[in-house]
Amino acid sequence: DVDGRAHEAHRSLQGGRGSGVDVACSIAGGLIEYRMQGRSARALALPEGFCWALLWSGVASSTAAKIRRLADAAKRPSRDALAAASESMADAWRSGDANTVLGEYPAYCDALQRFGVDHGLGIFDAGHDAVAEAAAEAGLVYKPCGAGGGDVGIVMGADAGEVDAFADGAARYGFSPLDVRFDANGVTTN
Repeated sequence: DVDGRAHEAHRSLQGGRGSGVDVACSIAGGLIEYRMQGRSARALALPEGFCWALLWSGVASSTAAKIRRLADAAKRPSRDALAAASESMADAWRSGDANTVLGEYPAYCDALQRFGVDHGLGIFDAGHDAVAEAAAEAGLVYKPCGAGGGDVGIVMGADAGEVDAFADGAARYGFSPLDVRFDANGVTTN
């Protein structure tokens, strides 16, 4: 099957490290809940009224380097706290309610930031911390995507105009909005 072969190739290229979530997202398409154990992906519906924009930080980040650093780091309590926050975040997404999802993100982002600091990952580096603070002041939510420390982040809210205005003004932090759209279709083969 394509899914199994893709995960096998991904793990081989990364020396057996990494979650495989990128592969699962590419294959499944749409919004998914992903579990590393068993590499299961469950389709979710994007909640009505949930608005978002992706922002490019202007700084490339090496996911492989962060994975190596995490593998070499001693396990700290923030790892368990992030796992618990992830479960709460998954529950919020399964609710299908935009306000529930948006309301859960601040606690999740706090846990993610503590985890990044504790393990020396710099997830909120490269300006992500300033953008997150500005988004919170604007009544929006922001989090780095992937391994963080550069690459992209996502700004989220319940009002498309507010999200778009924030994304358009992200240049003051050195960030640029990306012209991407949500696609419910994953990779297909003939």
